Amino acid sequence: MPSPRDNPYRRILRRRHAWPLLLALAMVWGYWIAAPYFGPVEENPDAARMTWLKTERDGMLAEAMAGDPAWLRWLAGAKPRTAETRVFAAAPESQLRALRQRALLGRGFFWGVMAAGVCWLPQALRGFIRGASARASGYSGHWSLTLGLTVFLSATLAWLGFSGVLTLGLLAIPQPPDGLLLALDVAMRLLPALIATGILFRRVRHVRRVWGLDREPPVAPVLGAFALLMGLDALLAHAAGDWGGLDSAGGLNALDSGGFGLVTLVVSACLVAPLAEEILYRGVLFRSLANRYGAMPGALFSALAFSLIHAYSPYGLASLILLGLACSLLYSATGRLSAAIALHMLYNAALKLPEWLVYHAPLS
Repeated sequence: MPSPRDNPYRRILRRRHAWPLLLALAMVWGYWIAAPYFGPVEENPDAARMTWLKTERDGMLAEAMAGDPAWLRWLAGAKPRTAETRVFAAAPESQLRALRQRALLGRGFFWGVMAAGVCWLPQALRGFIRGASARASGYSGHWSLTLGLTVFLSATLAWLGFSGVLTLGLLAIPQPPDGLLLALDVAMRLLPALIATGILFRRVRHVRRVWGLDREPPVAPVLGAFALLMGLDALLAHAAGDWGGLDSAGGLNALDSGGFGLVTLVVSACLVAPLAEEILYRGVLFRSLANRYGAMPGALFSALAFSLIHAYSPYGLASLILLGLACSLLYSATGRLSAAIALHMLYNAALKLPEWLVYHAPLS
């Protein structure tokens, strides 16, 4: 009969990680994080086209909703009508009408979900308070800070190397097929989560049980947290004003255009990215930080790392910090990583699907 010392998870917990190695990994990670903020700006070949597309659709929407009340224009995300937008009034009436309907449908739907979530806002807030002081038990509750940081940094830097090599390889293909680009994007997003899972676990059923993935996400706290996030995000966007944009193209991606662009957006941004990022940032980084410093400091540190890695504007950084905090505290309160994944998926969908309807869907 095997002794307890032969347990593979006990061996993982007993493993010692040298601080010099951790510092070296952290320095490489920090350099990579700082490069988009302080280094030279990489030229985007599609920037001019995306900037024009955003200017055109924003102008058309402003003209299409010029006669609507201010609250409805705000709900649809329409900008005020100006002398610059009047040039788009000459667009076909059918296109103006279609754009108005899409903006109201896409953004109105998620505002409706937010309104429904307000009913469970008190429950979500109580969960956040409970999660801020909760302590994990079992295997993940014994992860040391050095173990969590080593796994997180190793997985992230492995993904960085893989994506760099892959990008160089794609440059040799003049026009890679859309299906290939989607498959590679999914592989790149899942890679760090798979590496972290492979280091920490030996059985799939153990992954599901330890991270609470074997239980459905609780609907009420997720919807209540989503309502809170949407409200705070609207306040942040209003306060940010002209500082809220990432660039002149508003962060639009040419790969999201058209019908297959919608498939890419749903699979990559709304499904795979939340799953992979929650495993890495909440399942590994937050949990190991919370074991050492407590849930609230762990949530703050992991949310900051999560926001910085996306290289967004001040508004985007603040918005992602709030998302990271909400996901961490929701996971801490429920013990279910599936709750954080569901909230992240809903949040991304609320941003990306209305954006596709307004900017990327063909008008004719």
